[in-house]
Amino acid sequence: MSEPDETPGPPSEFQEEIDAFVEGAAGLFDSLKDIFAKSKEEIVRGAQQGKVRIDVYQLRKDREHFLQRLGEEVYARMVAGDIDHDSLRPSFEKIQALDTQIAQSEEEIDRLEAESSSARAEAGMTDEPAESAPEAAVEAEPAPAKKAPKKAAKKPAAKKSTGKKASGSKGKGAAGSKTD
Repeated sequence: MSEPDETPGPPSEFQEEIDAFVEGAAGLFDSLKDIFAKSKEEIVRGAQQGKVRIDVYQLRKDREHFLQRLGEEVYARMVAGDIDHDSLRPSFEKIQALDTQIAQSEEEIDRLEAESSSARAEAGMTDEPAESAPEAAVEAEPAPAKKAPKKAAKKPAAKKSTGKKASGSKGKGAAGSKTD
């Protein structure tokens, strides 16, 4: 009536394998814990290093900005005659030469734009074709009128399919009227 109990004795091979497996798993778990702890430390260290690098970058940018402002102030005072120092003279003269070249280049741009404008005027072309040329104004007016019905479409599906087909056919018609 009583069930046979297993008698304590030497461990079976199966029990030894289970114990070895549990021992191995515990060792693996401890190793993984160590790896994750080290990884976390590296991530934290990397983040701190990244933050410090960003701080250094911003400090350098701020320094560059203030050096530029200082240079601008010194240059303005040299132009005004408040400062005159032999060591600053070569840079000051180089900046003045660059300013002269910039002014000459800007004058050349203005001259070329004036020539271009006068050439367009002689050819009957203008910078504002919609306002100056009556034909261009007629062609420009229908375009906004064509866009308004697209926005007023009631069905979204119809708007998408109608808008694509209508814009393609309207674009062909507009291109045809421009070439005609």
